[in-house]
Amino acid sequence: MKKLFSSLLFMSFCASILAQLPIRYYENTRVGYKNSDGSILIPAQYEAGSDFKEGFAIVLIGKKRGYINTKGEIAIPAQYDDASLFINGKAKVAVNGKYGFINTAGALVIPAAFEYAEDYSGGLALVKQNNLFGFIDETGKTVIIPQYSSARSFSEGLACIEVNKKWGYIDPSGNVLISPTYLMAHSFSNGEAVVFKGEKTIVINKNNKKLREIENEEEEEKREAKRNK
Repeated sequence: MKKLFSSLLFMSFCASILAQLPIRYYENTRVGYKNSDGSILIPAQYEAGSDFKEGFAIVLIGKKRGYINTKGEIAIPAQYDDASLFINGKAKVAVNGKYGFINTAGALVIPAAFEYAEDYSGGLALVKQNNLFGFIDETGKTVIIPQYSSARSFSEGLACIEVNKKWGYIDPSGNVLISPTYLMAHSFSNGEAVVFKGEKTIVINKNNKKLREIENEEEEEKREAKRNK
């Protein structure tokens, strides 16, 4: 009962915080932001804009991306070719075609030295160097050397990796837990992952056990929707 009360209290707190965040709106193909009471905080002036996360939203000015705070002020000038929302105080950005990570003050805490990068997931970020994929930790240290022709971010403790045109899964230490034998593989969700083997689409668990074969994608989508409720 105590745990339930704590959960409800936390959910109520989160809902209260979200209700106070500026709300994105559109007018004449431009993006602006309103206060929770409907008053205009920022007139519709940006080419594009995101929702707020961790106190910041991305806005597009010309061809560059920057960040505004919840007061509607430009917190980090529009100077990036690409940018993502903050996750635990870090955001992925691209400068002159190279990716790195900034903090909420706009300082480049992980140098823009990668050909590509994805947001942190499970404490690690997928990066691309010399056309190969690997992973770095929160400090920017390489923990899994770029060696894969393709890969996906970690999800539920496993990441998909491609070796010799076949897909498998590794753990955060780089250990291969499911050997690359599949034509394609998707990230795990609720302990399951969809993989392609020959002409078959199957669902496996983290022990690489086949749970079922997908014959009707619509039915599978309904099943997944129920699992995520």
